[in-house]
Amino acid sequence: MANENSTIPENPTESQPNAGATQAEIQQPAPSPIPQSAEPGNKGLILGFGALLIVALVSFFIKNAYANYLISKKTEPRRANMAGWCLFGTMLPLAAIAIFAFVDPSKFLGLLYVLPLGAISLISFVLMVAASKSR
Repeated sequence: MANENSTIPENPTESQPNAGATQAEIQQPAPSPIPQSAEPGNKGLILGFGALLIVALVSFFIKNAYANYLISKKTEPRRANMAGWCLFGTMLPLAAIAIFAFVDPSKFLGLLYVLPLGAISLISFVLMVAASKSR
């Protein structure tokens, strides 16, 4: 029941306000303020590596404190030391994932880096819990 006098234009660009503009003028993207080849650069990699070394040192002290805590809770020293190393193995890959996120998230937060580091952390956490239980 459409009006017989209304017609559909054959060329849809006739009804648009930019009908006189060319396709290149309409689809021209705005320049991006971020450079297209945003590589992490030497400075970012050096800072990330330095941060990872600091985290490793802090994790080592936390490992020793955790092992001493377990020994005070009457856990065998060998098992407590193993639990401490597993805690270290849990914390360091998680810190590496976090540092990778700051260095270059588009490159280092892919599954190629996150899955192995996450698996190492998960396995180390399970081993830490198993080793920290006293018999």
